[in-house]
Amino acid sequence: MCKEVGHEVRCAITGRAAIEAAKAFRPEVVVLDVHLPDVPGDKVARQLKSQPGMKSLRVIAISGDDRMRVPALNAGCSEFYLKPVSLQLLEKLLRE
Repeated sequence: MCKEVGHEVRCAITGRAAIEAAKAFRPEVVVLDVHLPDVPGDKVARQLKSQPGMKSLRVIAISGDDRMRVPALNAGCSEFYLKPVSLQLLEKLLRE
């Protein structure tokens, strides 16, 4: 889907891998599932935003648990959406 709408994508399964991938790739937008197997998503967002040159990084948090909304937004995520996130919404968010 992302290549079809002109986006270059990197995927990571764990929080640590996401942080390392973002350091190397320097994304404009991160779509972050806040339920990761190793590091909570709010901590991943904080670490991403603390990297040099990433303070203004747009982090879109997604979760199946609305209780994660406040921690995610407090950690610097610019938006929070509950699962399931439709492909149409994801495409719209990535185009903005």
